[in-house]
Amino acid sequence: MNIIIPANKRSLLESLSQGIDTHFANCVVTVLVNKTQNTITFINGQLPLCDHYTFMLDERSISLKNKHFSLDASFTKQLINYFIQGEDIKLEFEIQPSGTMFLEVLDRSTRLKDELQSTALRRCQCSAPSDEHLTYWANTPKCPTTKTSKATIERIVYEAHKNLPFEYLQLNKEENYVRIQRQGVVEDKALPLDMKLPVSMVLTPDTTMQMTKLCQMTSGNEIEIAQQGETITFKTPECTLTCSLAGVEEFYQKKTVPIQALKYVALNLFTLKKELNHCVKEYSQIKKADEFLLYIGDEKAAIAVLIPPYAFTKLIHVFEVGESKTNVGSLFRFSPKELEGVRVKNLQEATKTRLDIFETALGELKLGVYYSLEDNLPYTTISIERDERQLDSVLKMIKDLEEKQTDNNSTIKEKQQDLFIFSDD
Repeated sequence: MNIIIPANKRSLLESLSQGIDTHFANCVVTVLVNKTQNTITFINGQLPLCDHYTFMLDERSISLKNKHFSLDASFTKQLINYFIQGEDIKLEFEIQPSGTMFLEVLDRSTRLKDELQSTALRRCQCSAPSDEHLTYWANTPKCPTTKTSKATIERIVYEAHKNLPFEYLQLNKEENYVRIQRQGVVEDKALPLDMKLPVSMVLTPDTTMQMTKLCQMTSGNEIEIAQQGETITFKTPECTLTCSLAGVEEFYQKKTVPIQALKYVALNLFTLKKELNHCVKEYSQIKKADEFLLYIGDEKAAIAVLIPPYAFTKLIHVFEVGESKTNVGSLFRFSPKELEGVRVKNLQEATKTRLDIFETALGELKLGVYYSLEDNLPYTTISIERDERQLDSVLKMIKDLEEKQTDNNSTIKEKQQDLFIFSDD
């Protein structure tokens, strides 16, 4: 058999190679050649964490036979390195009179680095297929899955990346919330209003990375999902990946610590974001410093920048300010990058936005942003820090601004009145 995998499937073969763990004893990769479907499938891993990759073969592949066999895992892992970028992957199988089969490849990778190097011949004897892999292959079609669009999975990946770092992230379809565990502590957030989940699921950083790769590799528009116990499986036309969710049962048992707002304000988020975007976009030093100040007083709020040579402040219209807990402070430092990710769907929704300052069980201060004044869960949280050192400077700037606004308004009013005074001469 001469099997040719097209060069444009290299990323899929690279993913297979990266997933092979050669630390297990007698580790093999099972190979299934299907003459009728013109495919070759590689099965890797140990139950219940098995993966498989299926490649459509180039039409130049010849002498195909329906075959089930296994290859040494270390040899399979190295296959991708024996072919240079842009080169078809050519696998030549030789069957000896005794019935023993070998896979033979020409390794030209060394010549790519040094013209004086010669091509290497690399052969590996094939063995019987893994019974464990064949059991997995037989049961895979029976596993119930939920089919969804690739675009939906990409959105889930986007939301997961926004919440990194985390240990577990649970997306609850029925109750429309996200539950996140960091350093053993669990917190809840509301799902974005425009996000529709196909099914409830739990992710880890590793599964998030696998989903990202899957979206990049697949040529299809749909992805299937199945979560069973401590595993989650993703299927595309090219491959099926099963990821571990070890410890998820303990995660399910954990309770969230109720959010107790230390400070509450309803303000115009659109104005705040507009000022932030202006400063970051137009001033490279401010962007580099990555530091803004948010002032929340008893009756007013402002955003400020104190990055030499700049000293900027802008008052934000406040609708209401709740009673504060003692020693909360009124000036907080935050990264504009975090607030950039807060979506403002339209001016009407952003005009009156609820913000809560609360303390996590780990003692960290967070700024919770809510969809509505009545919501119990924020849809996003931003890390903030008290910064009372700059308070006097910010208060002086606010006072100067208010005085100049008063003077300016008086001047405008006088000019408007002059327009209505006519001379009798």
